[in-house]
Amino acid sequence: MTIFECYQHTKKLLRDAGIEDSSFEARQIIRYITKLSNNEIITHYNDKLDMLQETMWQSVVSQRIKHYPLQYILGEWSFYGLSFYVGEGCLIPRADTETLVDTAFEFMKSHNNAKVLDLCAGSGCVGITIANRYKESTVTLVEKYDVPFSYCEKNLHRNPSETLFAVKADIFDWTPDEKVDLIVSNPPYINARDMDNLSEEVLNEPDSALYGGEDGLDFYRVILKRFTPFVNNGGMIAVEVGYDQSEAVKSLMQQAGLVDIKAAADLNGIQRVVYGTVNGVE
Repeated sequence: MTIFECYQHTKKLLRDAGIEDSSFEARQIIRYITKLSNNEIITHYNDKLDMLQETMWQSVVSQRIKHYPLQYILGEWSFYGLSFYVGEGCLIPRADTETLVDTAFEFMKSHNNAKVLDLCAGSGCVGITIANRYKESTVTLVEKYDVPFSYCEKNLHRNPSETLFAVKADIFDWTPDEKVDLIVSNPPYINARDMDNLSEEVLNEPDSALYGGEDGLDFYRVILKRFTPFVNNGGMIAVEVGYDQSEAVKSLMQQAGLVDIKAAADLNGIQRVVYGTVNGVE
């Protein structure tokens, strides 16, 4: 089977299994088994797969058509132009979350040496991406659970910086030693009702990274109550939210004393990030 034949066959199998973006995923699988770039695949499309590559292909496709996440199969995934290790037990980086990074970047334009906390950091993709762009900043990644913390550390070592740190801690009982300028978080925010309606792929991800309490707002309450006093005046708190949570989280920010509260939409037009400024908190 040639690379081109493999691509066409993979695309059909994925499409028949109900995989939404079968063309994109087929390309990712071909890249994975051949170790070729997209441009190299084009120039080698008549090359035949060897026995090892065909065995790998069979293994990958058999898992994917059962809706096991492609990101877990490949062992890494791209986020904001960087590659991050990811695997079972760790939340998968998503394009929606790049909206949170965009919001942070706007703040960092005038605070390029800021102290930053990434709470519920998971793979560390948000905080590490900020640190990669703003190298004068100090970024601390905070994650509670063993498996995602191990990925967080691997990704930190993949993107080393003298001012990038990881702390294994539960935000329900941990606070920083000093004030910071920016808090970012993509916390668990799925409510009890929606947990019963997750897709096959998302069901493979850990509940601990998804479930945000009965109404999905538990982590926002904790972040705003416990961490607002640790943000410098003029600093910002920015959080990713669910598709219908922006107004509720804005209200929680108002109750916490934040001002200039706004929402930022993702590429689908959904209000995906809510952020506000800390004012007068000492």
